[in-house]
Amino acid sequence: MSRSRAPLALPCALALVVALWTASAPAATPLPAGWPAHLALGMRDAENGAADLRATTPLEVRYHYLSGGVNTGQGWTTWASGNGSFVGSFAGDSQAAGFLPVFSLYQLRQSQPGIGVADEATGDLLNLRTKSTMRAFFTELTTFFQRAAEVGGPIYLQVEPDLWGYVQARGGDDASAVPAKVAATGLPSLQLLPDTVAGVAQAVVRLRNQLAPNVVLGYHVSIWGTGVDIARQDASDAHVDELAARSVAFYRSLGAKFDVLFAEFADRTAGYAKAVDGDLNGWWDEADFARHARFLGIVSSAINRRVILWQIPMGNRVSKLLDDTPFHFRDNRVEWLLGRDSAAHVQPYLNAGVIGLLFGAAQATDTCACDADGDGVENDGGYFRRRAAAYYAAGPQPLPAATRRPAKATEREHPPVLRLTTTTDRSSVRRGRRVVVSVRVHALEPATTLVAVQLYPPGARRPAYQVPFRDERFRADRPRRLRLFFDVPRDATTGEWRVKVGVFDPDWKRLYLWSENAAAFTVG
Repeated sequence: MSRSRAPLALPCALALVVALWTASAPAATPLPAGWPAHLALGMRDAENGAADLRATTPLEVRYHYLSGGVNTGQGWTTWASGNGSFVGSFAGDSQAAGFLPVFSLYQLRQSQPGIGVADEATGDLLNLRTKSTMRAFFTELTTFFQRAAEVGGPIYLQVEPDLWGYVQARGGDDASAVPAKVAATGLPSLQLLPDTVAGVAQAVVRLRNQLAPNVVLGYHVSIWGTGVDIARQDASDAHVDELAARSVAFYRSLGAKFDVLFAEFADRTAGYAKAVDGDLNGWWDEADFARHARFLGIVSSAINRRVILWQIPMGNRVSKLLDDTPFHFRDNRVEWLLGRDSAAHVQPYLNAGVIGLLFGAAQATDTCACDADGDGVENDGGYFRRRAAAYYAAGPQPLPAATRRPAKATEREHPPVLRLTTTTDRSSVRRGRRVVVSVRVHALEPATTLVAVQLYPPGARRPAYQVPFRDERFRADRPRRLRLFFDVPRDATTGEWRVKVGVFDPDWKRLYLWSENAAAFTVG
């Protein structure tokens, strides 16, 4: 999914971080209604599949999307026998088999007129401002609550997963500043609510309170709504803290209290990202998991709500069936959370307030624990079901009484000691030809940095070309060479071009070393 980015609001974020660290910790973080006192596992499941899932896999949660758009004639209210009966069917089927039912409401993006806009954020914001669309949205939501009330028992509703991230990215961390039709829809139940996205959240809570107190409302915490996607950028701990503080501020701007938080890793396996999207950055390492848990722990402790990790990619690197082809894409998150050493890997998430792990594919041809391609074999080679069974056989991990706020991050006391040597492969180069700039970095102590190489035409105050080498890790006394390949434009300014090099912290905030006259070459 395409996601827009917003510029950082650093001074405000820093103040929020200080406030978060000085606030007193809660005595306990409440569990949402019906949730067990241990880490529960679940997965995305098809309609009428509860009995089969219960017979094959010892899980505790089933989830399903509610989608199709509110004004397309294909939305979830038309499924099953119509009039919203799908909710009762799926929830009742789940409860009869001993599962907690979870619904992911994903309607606004697929509604008119925004569905016709390629950019997802722009489409969502357009729908929020369209009176007829929002009237239909709230009318449908009313139907959901009515059907859920008829079933009874705890029923979980995750409300519009991507919407809040898009709004935060466009609205500067303030939902009350983003327009939406709420009271303006004319629905009597929404009178006097503000016509903003904050009003949308307040309307959801009001309708639930009036119609279906048995529904547990889930708010989706976006790990990319700040404009910095922590799944894709190696932010420092201090920067993660700032981003989490901004996410807390955005939630508070809603003026509405949800019951539980939902969060995600990614909406596709790493193998899918590489093979289909050409994205080489989908794989997570130990540092990525640590950043993720840190972010969630700060948000959970500040809001005093538990977290359910949802739509976890289901690939693995164990089964030979997985070769990064359709339905058989690889990933490492099931292995991390349920494989060898999983108890140690999961503990930081438990400390961060996580109470559930829900696994499932988000892309049509991504890996699932099912036979989606009809070849008679589970797409993931059965790995997820085996590991889930092993988890419960060993005894599920108990939940701590409260989210444990991570220790406050501290900035590095002194910049790393670095030495730079910059050269070019030629002193002069003709237009249309290539020059190679080499930067030799010698760190006298271990360091992770961003190295920015800039090229200035004659007399220019701004670089004409710049390359940031991100997340470069240097070992002590093990020099490394970074190379920039610059194809000189055919209309490039002739004369002496200057090379400048800066070494920064990974977030591009602190300057460690600057070489004003690193090298030069002449364009003729």
